[in-house]
Amino acid sequence: MRNDVAHSADDTSLAAPYHRKRLAPAYEEALANPLWPPLEAILEAQGGLDADQRQFILLVTVLVAFIESCARLQQPFQPRATPKLETPKLEVMENRGLEPLTSAVRSQRSTS
Repeated sequence: MRNDVAHSADDTSLAAPYHRKRLAPAYEEALANPLWPPLEAILEAQGGLDADQRQFILLVTVLVAFIESCARLQQPFQPRATPKLETPKLEVMENRGLEPLTSAVRSQRSTS
């Protein structure tokens, strides 16, 4: 939806029927959220916003509250083992037929 609005040559609005239809399921779920009524009363008391603007602000507020709640429920991942990356020994590489590679590594090591 952001791309539709950002890349449109026309004046677009979330109140347009096309966007209203796309947002309808999200509004339906957000309206059922217990945060909606008290926040709606606060926005109405402040004034200066039409109904569509108030609804959109409330939708975004409820979505952010859900995201924050989910983020706080997450726990950092603790791996059971820490992988270590080691450079293979030159002798092992030579035994596996990687002589051209080992000679390049040896020459680089001798210059540094």
